[in-house]
Amino acid sequence: MEYIKPTIEEFKIYFSRDFPFQPPVTPPEVVNPDLYIQDADIAKAFLITDANLILGCFTSQEAYTISYMDLAAHYLVMSLRASSGGISGTFSWGITSKSVGSVSISNTIPDSILQNPTWAVFAQTPYGVNYLISIIPCLVGRFFVVPGRTHA
Repeated sequence: MEYIKPTIEEFKIYFSRDFPFQPPVTPPEVVNPDLYIQDADIAKAFLITDANLILGCFTSQEAYTISYMDLAAHYLVMSLRASSGGISGTFSWGITSKSVGSVSISNTIPDSILQNPTWAVFAQTPYGVNYLISIIPCLVGRFFVVPGRTHA
């Protein structure tokens, strides 16, 4: 099936409460690009998503669109984290809890995901987790053992 890729404008509408997108400006106004998500940031996330989306997992345009948006948002967040950390930034792999003062938050990610080098990176953002939830059913199968033998 041929799916229709979401647009940058659809991404902005879908995640209107999640990200601070740059408002429309008219010259000679200048907006600090560090304060807002730029269209170029979204386009970059779309390029990475195009290269990594598993197309065989979707049975409808809706499922494709939701998963595409989640994966693009995941890559957008990862890209922003990397750019804000610069070359001396740190990368926290598999953090499942954080504390600030007396406030603590934690979550449990199954070891089957954290031990998988391909899936573990998606556990870094809620958008990656949403994407993972949508594709795991098509990646994990059931195997049965049937006793018997063959004769050659």
